[in-house]
Amino acid sequence: MITMYEKNLFICRGLPSSGKTYAANKLRKFLQVNNSDCFIFSTDDHWLDENGVYNFQPQYLAKAHRWNRDRVATAMEKHVRNIVVDNTNTTLKEMKAYIDLARNNGYGVTLVYPNTSWAWNVQECAKRNSHGVPLETIQKMFDRFEGHATIEGKLGEVNYLGIK
Repeated sequence: MITMYEKNLFICRGLPSSGKTYAANKLRKFLQVNNSDCFIFSTDDHWLDENGVYNFQPQYLAKAHRWNRDRVATAMEKHVRNIVVDNTNTTLKEMKAYIDLARNNGYGVTLVYPNTSWAWNVQECAKRNSHGVPLETIQKMFDRFEGHATIEGKLGEVNYLGIK
């Protein structure tokens, strides 16, 4: 059972192609069926052109992450009840700006994990990958992934949710 707050920030975490976006969309549908607004924000959206074609440019990655955080901050200023951040969020450092925004704006935080059979299988994630992330990069993400034991004491109160 998940604790729901008046305002909620859901942070999806996982490897590329592990099922994060599927989990984010499933969560949004659940919340909307229960008459609650929900918006998904992904840094990947920065790389989509007007035709929906993905064109990743690594030299602008920091700018794209700032762009996404700014969108989340604006949604919080507008009191959007449920916000989902759909990024890999492999380390606490990657999540910290979002968590700080949530804390400063009265949002409860829930970390969302894809509960697919391949979520932690680097080779399977590389095979399923639609954005061309190389196997070596996915392996590095896996190797640096900070799990519950590493980050729990540093986060304060958070919920955990696995979505299949």
